[in-house]
Amino acid sequence: MGYTIDPTIIRDRFARSTNEQLIDIAENEIRSLTPEALEFLLDELRKRNIETSQIAELEKKVTRQHNKNVSRAHSALAQDLSKEGMKLAVKMKLENASNSDIQEALQNTGISSEESLRIIGSLGEKAAAMNKTGNKNLRYGVIMLLLGCLRFFIIQSKDDLNETIILLLVLSGILFSIIGLKIKSDAKKISEILEQESLEAQ
Repeated sequence: MGYTIDPTIIRDRFARSTNEQLIDIAENEIRSLTPEALEFLLDELRKRNIETSQIAELEKKVTRQHNKNVSRAHSALAQDLSKEGMKLAVKMKLENASNSDIQEALQNTGISSEESLRIIGSLGEKAAAMNKTGNKNLRYGVIMLLLGCLRFFIIQSKDDLNETIILLLVLSGILFSIIGLKIKSDAKKISEILEQESLEAQ
């Protein structure tokens, strides 16, 4: 049971719940509650005339889960920022931006100085990963083009369905190939820029 609906509805539901229902939620369902719902639950528990030691234990349990949820939320946000930061770093490096300019741009998005340096330092690995992705897209493209050609020569049917399938295979093959070549080209450019920067730094 996850409380991801209107906060007012969540608060009202807890207010209408019996002590036993609240205790059951606190003991068995707190992992599914949002940080906001946990706060509502904790507030409602404090209002009830539940035995002191019991409510104290429940408060500890709810507080621990709240801290875990907040930590997970911060971790997820940091991961999202890091992914977006890498996209920005790749874009700027393709434009031949300096590392200091990239670092400044990353920090302007809320990324820490330490994380921005890690992202910049990982551009070489990112270029290698991009090259692999480009190769994979190229393989898909070639396979689809071959399937389209084979279907054209082997199945001589002129019906609309067969022609549509052939067209889709060929167009998909061309699209995947173009995307693959573009990714590989970007990866190569980044690698060349990084290599040149390394030579200039020596």
